[in-house]
Parts: sequence; C-alpha cells; structure tokens
Amino acid sequence: NIQKSLIILLVILYLSLLEEAMDKTNSIMVLGKPNSGKTVYSAQLYGRLTRGVEQQIAIRNTPENLDIFQEALERLAEGNNPQRTTSSQFANVSLPLVIKNEKEVDLTWFDYAGEQLTHIFESRSVNEKWAETLINANGWMVFIRLNDETKYKHKIEDLLTNRDVIKKGKTKQEETDSVDANIWWIELFQIILHVCNLKRSKRISKPKLAIVLSCYDQISNSTSTTTPKEIFEKELPLLNQFLHSNWEQDRISIWGLSSLGRALDKRSQNTFVDNGPENQGWIISPDNPERSADLTSPIVWIYG
Repeated sequence: NIQKSLIILLVILYLSLLEEAMDKTNSIMVLGKPNSGKTVYSAQLYGRLTRGVEQQIAIRNTPENLDIFQEALERLAEGNNPQRTTSSQFANVSLPLVIKNEKEVDLTWFDYAGEQLTHIFESRSVNEKWAETLINANGWMVFIRLNDETKYKHKIEDLLTNRDVIKKGKTKQEETDSVDANIWWIELFQIILHVCNLKRSKRISKPKLAIVLSCYDQISNSTSTTTPKEIFEKELPLLNQFLHSNWEQDRISIWGLSSLGRALDKRSQNTFVDNGPENQGWIISPDNPERSADLTSPIVWIYG
C-alpha cells in the first residue's frame, strides 16, 4: 500500500510539474504568404529588443536561429531590403520572449518562408507537426499584404465562379494567384479550423487571432483617421465577416503594420544607415488611427 501511495504521489507530482511547465511557456504562431512582411517584421522586432529600444517585451534568451534575424537586420542597417527567405533556408524559426517580465512566450514562424500556406490551400491538408503547433498555440498572427492580394470588385457569384474556372496555359501557382483573396483566405481558414477541430457551432476563444495588415504605409485608401479595422472591412469584406462570425468579439483584432515606416529606396537609405532600422517603423491598433513605435503590441494583446 505504501509503495502504491508513493507511485500515485509521484504521478501527481509529475503531472503537476508538466502542467506548470506547459502553462509557463506559451506560443504564438506567425502565418503569412511569401512576401507578406514576416521577415522584415522579425528583423525589426529583434532589432528593437536587442538595441535598447523600449518595448513591452524582452528576449528571454538567445534564439537558436540567430542568423536569420541578424542577417536581415544587418541588411536593413545598410539601407537594403532583407533577402527573401526560401523554405530550404529555414523551416522552423522561434524567438523566445518574456512579456512585462512575467509571461514567457515563444513567437514561432513554423514556416518562415510562407510557402506552406499555399501548399495547404492547394492540397487541402495540413501535416501533423503543423496541426499540433496550430492547436497548441495561444494565438495566431496572420500577415496579409493587401496590395499583393487579388481582389475582384464584383458580386459574390462572380467571386465563386472565378474560383472554379481553370484557365488554359496557366500554371498551378498562377491559378492560385488568380483566386480572389476573400475566397482564398476563407478556404484556408476553413481547412485550418477543421484540422484544429474548432467547430463553427461555437465561437472561438482560443487561439486569439491578430490579423496584421503589413506594408500599411502603401495602402492608398488609408488616412490619418481611418482604422485598420475599417480598411480590412472595406478591402476584404467577406473574409472580415467570416472571421468575425467565427471568433468571439474580443478574441480577434486587426492591426496596421509598417515595419519600415516607408518604402526602402535610395531616398530613404540614409535614414536607415544614420538612425538605425530599430528606430523606424510603426503600428496602428485596431480602433485607434494613431501610430505607435511599439511593434510588440499585437503580441501583448494576445496575452492581455
């Protein structure tokens, strides 16, 4: 009996320690198509956290994939855009963070190049590791570059028709690119929600969803008085409606992000060289059109 009691106590202790460890370190999964701004954001975030720029978050310890952050940041410091990441370079990139000296969180780019999202859309399947990471994440940060999205200003019937038309002479990638962004993203989210067993009969509370509208300075119809939420609703109305009908109201947010604050060209190169890239860039919160230099805001919101 004593031996059995001891075993039971050890099992309880183990489960308690395991639960504590799982609660201690949380994760946020970063998603986005290729060229959606994830690389620049990661470089700017890393630069702010390592060069003394005041933010609400600090780096917990040295990331394993340190080169990816340093190389991108060095190119920005020279006034050049970071080189586009390919899937063969880095598959899983993680940045270990601590929020307000309390909450530990791993910001994870499970597919740093962004090519897996296209694969998921085309194959209608998610591999086991991806699914596990999606399910266990406390939040998803989804980067959408509106200026690169295909948008058809027609009736819903036209959007659906366009989705099913296969045009001769086009590659599979070109066919995917021709799909209206509303349809593309809704289908992708439906696949992911199905894999994660997040049923539409109940609104989602976990994971929290932060939609990040990247390269926000390049959006022509954004003004000093419009909010990212309003821009998103106007540009991708069907996707906006789909997401807000599936997530609880306070568990979804729309952000406007300009990681560089301006287009990086010959005219702006000196600014980055002289002042440092970590002092460039801004973000706009969902309901406030004012710019903030704190690029960690969406991460903090997820744990707010």
